[in-house]
Amino acid sequence: MGLCMNLAKKIFIGCCALSSAFLINASAAEKYPAVVGKNGWLFYENEFNPLIEERGVNNSIKIIEEFKDKLQTKGISLVLTLVPVKARIYSEYLPDSVKWGKAQDDRYKNWSQQIKNSGIHFVDLNTAFLNTPVRSSETPLFYRLDSHWSPVGVEIAAQTISSNLAAIPEIDQKIKNIPTYSIKRNQAEKPRALRARDLIPLLPPEEAKKDFPLERFKPVTYEKPKISDEKLLGDVSAPSIALVGSSNSMNWTGFADDLRFYLQRDLVNVSVPADQGQWYGMINYLKSEAFQTSPPKILIWEIPERDLYATPNFEFRDARYRLKDADWINTASGAITSAAQPK
Repeated sequence: MGLCMNLAKKIFIGCCALSSAFLINASAAEKYPAVVGKNGWLFYENEFNPLIEERGVNNSIKIIEEFKDKLQTKGISLVLTLVPVKARIYSEYLPDSVKWGKAQDDRYKNWSQQIKNSGIHFVDLNTAFLNTPVRSSETPLFYRLDSHWSPVGVEIAAQTISSNLAAIPEIDQKIKNIPTYSIKRNQAEKPRALRARDLIPLLPPEEAKKDFPLERFKPVTYEKPKISDEKLLGDVSAPSIALVGSSNSMNWTGFADDLRFYLQRDLVNVSVPADQGQWYGMINYLKSEAFQTSPPKILIWEIPERDLYATPNFEFRDARYRLKDADWINTASGAITSAAQPK
């Protein structure tokens, strides 16, 4: 048990290492959370660890199942998706010292089956990422120097989610009843350098000092509908789709806008950084005025695969962002009960 808990601590610290708390609290004996792979690729060291606290995963799925059931009493459909670990999608670039095996390969597949068996609508991004022909292109699905998905990965994820939602009759009907949102997507012809490189500061000092060339992608811009006079006067309902996610869903990634484009529907975007976590982000949204007065008909929950094992009461998360597991579902249930009916 002690081994599992020590490992859980190291995994969580590595995943939240962008916060200053890691830099303050990590002991000198700890491994640096980022490693250099082949061809200049960088990875979180803990993404390829074969041991994971499976009990935490099982508890998380159980809580999400209860949450889904409570949402259904309000007429809200939950859709869950996990952002696959970069280390699996680009395992060929892992350093030779890393032994990538069946346990790591099968983890996403096994967890997704557990989720589906719980009756939760689930979108499998792992298979989509592994099978897309652009995985091996000059513009990969993840940044080489960063933990986040790239504009190319964002688009594949948005396309996959959109097509999966259309294949679920209950959700497809809801989408058809939601007013369209005429957003246009424009991709530049020439690539430009992007400064996504959050893994470099997490390398050993001698590695971090090396020169890492900036990555180049074709930037994407969006043309959104103009705000009408009625909307300016407040005569408009909130979007009927909500996205609650991690830093992969933050506005700078373009993920929310790509979802708007491929769904051709507007949505509310709520995303939180890794140190706060998926449970705190969801509770904050449920308690917000936006949810209480205009709850969505469809709630999309994006969680990084590497975070699924961390339950609401995960002991290595900052106390500000923790709740006992039972308290989380009770708080969520209370917020759902007190909210208005989706329009």
